[in-house]
Amino acid sequence: DTGLSKVKDSFETKYNKVYDLVPQDTPPTPETTSQAAQDILTSLGSKESVAGTPLARIWDKAEQSMLSQDITQARRLSSELAKIAKGNAGTEAGSFAEQLRSAIRADIDITVSGANPEAGNLLQRTNRQYAKFKGIEEAARRIVGKPGQNMKAEQAANNFMSKASNNGLDQQAILSLKKFVPKEEWGQFAEYAAQSLGDVNGEFSVNAFARNIKKK
Repeated sequence: DTGLSKVKDSFETKYNKVYDLVPQDTPPTPETTSQAAQDILTSLGSKESVAGTPLARIWDKAEQSMLSQDITQARRLSSELAKIAKGNAGTEAGSFAEQLRSAIRADIDITVSGANPEAGNLLQRTNRQYAKFKGIEEAARRIVGKPGQNMKAEQAANNFMSKASNNGLDQQAILSLKKFVPKEEWGQFAEYAAQSLGDVNGEFSVNAFARNIKKK
C-alpha cells in the first residue's frame, strides 16, 4: 500500500498549497455541508440512539460542522473525518464520515475559487488529477485483492504508483503491472502512464510526453 499512500499524500500536499492561497479566516460557504449534516443527523435519529457506538462520533462531527467556521477549522474537521472514514472503512460510520468530509471539501473549494481565481484554476487541475488517481487506486486495490496473487500484484501496483508519483514510469513498471490488470481496465492505467510522462504543471503536454518517452 506504500506506493498508493505516497501518491495520496502528494495530492494532500497539493490541496494544502492551494488552500493556503486564500486568507485562512475566510468563512467557507455552508450550504453543502449544512445539508449533508442535516441528512446524516436525520438518518441517525437521535444522539441517544447512537451513544456508545462509532456513530456517536459522527453525530458530534455533524453538529460541529454546522457551527460557524473559518477555512482553517473546516480543513481540520475534514482531516479528522478522513481519519474516521479510514478507521471505519466499510461501515455505516465510515460512509457517513466520508459523506460529510466530501461536503466540507466541496464548500471549501467553492470558497477558495470565489476568493482567488488563480487558486480556483489550480484547484480544478488538482481535482481532475485526483479523479484519475482514484480510478487507478480502485483498480489497483481490486488487483491486489486477487487470491493467490496478492504479493506479486501488490509489489507491481506499488512500484507502478510510486514511480508514477515521481513522473518516473518506465516500461518494466508498466509491463509488470499489466500482467495483473483485466483487459477492460488496462485503458485506465495506460492513460495514467501517458499523463505521468506528459505532465507539465497539471496539464498534458505532447512535447513533454515525446521528450520523456525517449528517455525510457
